[in-house]
Amino acid sequence: MVSELCALAVPVPAATPHLITHFPDRFLGNAEEDFPVWLGKFEIYADAHQYTPDVRVRILPTFLDGPALTYLQALDQDVRRDYSKLLAALSQAFSQDRYTFTFRQSLAQRRRQPGESFMVFAAELTRLVRRAHPTYNEPAIRGQTLQHFIQGVDPATRLRVMERGAPTIDEAVEIATLYERTGSGCLCAAGHSSEWVQAYQSGRNPAAHQKVQQNQAEARRDKRHLRERQRGTTSSAPDGRP
Repeated sequence: MVSELCALAVPVPAATPHLITHFPDRFLGNAEEDFPVWLGKFEIYADAHQYTPDVRVRILPTFLDGPALTYLQALDQDVRRDYSKLLAALSQAFSQDRYTFTFRQSLAQRRRQPGESFMVFAAELTRLVRRAHPTYNEPAIRGQTLQHFIQGVDPATRLRVMERGAPTIDEAVEIATLYERTGSGCLCAAGHSSEWVQAYQSGRNPAAHQKVQQNQAEARRDKRHLRERQRGTTSSAPDGRP
């Protein structure tokens, strides 16, 4: 009977193991991260430990450094001791809205650096567009990135991308990379200067526009032939060769 009772007895649960969590990264307040975004990570950490507001207001300063810590130390004691007031003060001082103008300036001035790959340049532009225009949706972000990409490359590459009429940032990166590797097929490769490119862009050179339109037509024809080859229905070349 005793053995049967032991078999039916509900085992006593073991003691809850010590909760192991990762500390959130320190918040520096140097425009690299929006404070409300960082606060979300801190709140997850504090919720996991079931910290009360009184505890949170004491430990949050230990996760600050740099300009953020300097700002906190300058706050009045009544703000530093009240969790809601402290969050409001930090949010106002280090929210993304305060950095929007700075990011827009950086975006307008960003140019491709010597030796920088077009892919890395495009990725950096995408990051700046997201920070400079936080309300943009994904198509708008990609469109803005494409515009700034074209503006930020050298005149020869810019004209090459415009000749090919790249509709997306991915295609612009591909065209620019291919042009840099081959250095052929562009009007600038025929000896056109940056002044010529600027004249084309401003519309002061009708002959240039005519030549660009011709190149764009040739590019569309090349793409059409490529699609036909992929479908196995390649048309004859213009010179009659198969």
